[in-house]
Amino acid sequence: MIRPLTPLILAGMLLPPAAADASGKQPAQDAARCPAPETVHYEAGRYRAPVRLDVGSGSGVWASTLQPNAGSPRHFSSALYYGTLAAAAPSTGVLVNCSYALHGGTEVDLAYFDRQTPDTQRNLIITLQRPSRWQLDQAPAPGQDQFYACSRSEDIRSAADCAFEPLRLE
Repeated sequence: MIRPLTPLILAGMLLPPAAADASGKQPAQDAARCPAPETVHYEAGRYRAPVRLDVGSGSGVWASTLQPNAGSPRHFSSALYYGTLAAAAPSTGVLVNCSYALHGGTEVDLAYFDRQTPDTQRNLIITLQRPSRWQLDQAPAPGQDQFYACSRSEDIRSAADCAFEPLRLE
């Protein structure tokens, strides 16, 4: 499915990947996912959902950019990630955001912010649980990373269908 990149990415929420983590930290053993729509709420000009992940401080928040309240989320729409290495792109990359259709007719994108650095977005490096559910979002420009989306469809009904394993924050 080809669709234009969300305005959130264009607004600077996508960070260039850093070099691989040399700390040797083992990957998390539990699958994670984008937050369920019922956990997303509007507060102080942003959509937010608290989360516990086995990376960084262990907890944080999924948050949107500042925006007007357009109603509560109706359902999960998609998750977007990009490959950090061409050879690893089909299964490992940076989770960019989780998107939700709102009752007001628009969509909202949420990105992960760790509790230790709440004002700084860091790259959430993940491994996909079911790579076959993630499809090339659009052809990459020469020399650019590939974007993949796990989008709501007949086979993908919830964020749980787009599960991933958090590896680390960069």
